[in-house]
Amino acid sequence: MKRLAVLLLFLSACGGGGEVTEDAHVGTDGILAQYIRPTEFVLPGERVGFLIEVFNDGASISDGAYTIATDPQVLQLQDPTSGRFKLKGRSTFTPVGEKKVLQFKGRVSELAKRQQTAEAAVRFNMCYDYQTDATVPVCVDTRPELDRDKVCVPSTVSAGGGQGAPVGIELVEMKLLPGEAEGVFVPRFTITVNNLNQGVVVAKGVRSPCQGKPTPKEDFGRIGVQATFSNVPLQCKPFRINPSDKSFNKVVCTLPEGIPDQPAYLAHLTVSLEYAYFDTIVQTITVQK
Repeated sequence: MKRLAVLLLFLSACGGGGEVTEDAHVGTDGILAQYIRPTEFVLPGERVGFLIEVFNDGASISDGAYTIATDPQVLQLQDPTSGRFKLKGRSTFTPVGEKKVLQFKGRVSELAKRQQTAEAAVRFNMCYDYQTDATVPVCVDTRPELDRDKVCVPSTVSAGGGQGAPVGIELVEMKLLPGEAEGVFVPRFTITVNNLNQGVVVAKGVRSPCQGKPTPKEDFGRIGVQATFSNVPLQCKPFRINPSDKSFNKVVCTLPEGIPDQPAYLAHLTVSLEYAYFDTIVQTITVQK
């Protein structure tokens, strides 16, 4: 009896070690930022400070850069006004992502004699790398002409709601094409990808939007894709998403070596998307005599 009590105590201790979430790969957020106790009205010549919390609310670790900028004729910010961050995201055993609080200081300019008020927009810009990971169940049926009971029926799979990242996989459609050999079929997956948040998608590693530099046109919307089907790597065509025309936001992946003819079965398509994301938050301050 004593040994049973010890065993139950041990299991209780192991089970209560931390909170567990059902799935970290949900939602459409990546790195979020917010002003803490924002300053709205200031006096001429006054020293001001800004606290900004940067928070990873997605499921990917993120490495990024930031800048803060405003109208220097109204507010002179004190260096440093830029920096870098690296934040861990949510996971199955860590339901809350990592956060960091940044502090900035500045001095308000004097107003002209006849000027009663002035306004300045304080912009906090973030450019960060992120990754979307999704696993989608698909039905493989090389014998659609057979009507007897099957394990599954092929259909377009909806993966809406996000996968814990600002760029998400929304639809997956699979077709089986005839292979070169008899009895072999080539799976072709058409994957619909969209920007599910308010920021701008650029190529992984791009930081120019946060540095006041022009970004090459070819870097906008560029996403790296890796995919496997039942743990076998697929060949995916390079692509760029187009925020103004979502009908073109599709990537095609195939398994050239094909699969053999067999009864219907369920398999898993795993997709990883790599990109960078540019986002900004704005606080307006009013200088008033």
